Amino acid sequence: MASTTTNWILQLIDKISAPIGGVKQAADGAGNSFDATTDKVKKFGSRLSKLSPINLQAIKAGIDTLDRNIKGFVEVGATFDASLRDVSAITGITGKALNGLGNQARDLAKGFGTTASDNLGTFQTVLSRLGPQIGDNAEALGHMGRYANTLAKTMDGDVAGATDALTTSMLQFQVNLRTDLKNRIRRKNKVIL
Repeated sequence: MASTTTNWILQLIDKISAPIGGVKQAADGAGNSFDATTDKVKKFGSRLSKLSPINLQAIKAGIDTLDRNIKGFVEVGATFDASLRDVSAITGITGKALNGLGNQARDLAKGFGTTASDNLGTFQTVLSRLGPQIGDNAEALGHMGRYANTLAKTMDGDVAGATDALTTSMLQFQVNLRTDLKNRIRRKNKVIL
């Protein structure tokens, strides 16, 4: 009977002491890690306390500017993507052809100092006023964007007004878009709209 009691006590000690030993080792490791982290925080605090309030303000201003710039880039990208999806919804164009229209809008933005989203808006106006069939010919749509931007230069940069003037005059004079645009594009080196 004494051997059973001894065996049970040894098993109990082994089953309790082994996990407690593991916890103690983990706590010792965490203590060392905590001490190292505390030392790093103290060093950072020491360096931070040596900075003048002006330097701290400059650092904050730099971080704020960086934050605004990142938000601006994200906003521009989101606006461009939404405009591109709107053009796709009007025309039914997807994939490479849609990317081509996006590239045309970017090229117009570079050439005229506007934004790609504004040029996609010009494409949307042209498509909604003249019909989505003009979207079948990306080159013709690109030319309309270029002509609207060119006319806008004479209208204090009013691209929307220039687009309205172009589309209204085309509708008023009943320009046959399918025939006329194809012929003008074929002769694009000789004729300017």
